[in-house]
Amino acid sequence: MKIEKGIPIPRRSRISKYPKITEMEVGDSILFPREAINGKVYKSVKNHERSVGKVFSARSLQEGLRIWRIA
Repeated sequence: MKIEKGIPIPRRSRISKYPKITEMEVGDSILFPREAINGKVYKSVKNHERSVGKVFSARSLQEGLRIWRIA
């Protein structure tokens, strides 16, 4: 093995379980039927929000969970 200097670390690439979230524009919304406010979708959206600086809002409705991109 050889020690090497100056090799940059590649950026991490994360594949979203919910890829449509990454494509949302301000004013768009998605309904996730039978999903709860503290479920997997909500947590995934909040993680995405922190990592890319987009802002989302979520409301629990009778039909399920609706996510809006607001900024």
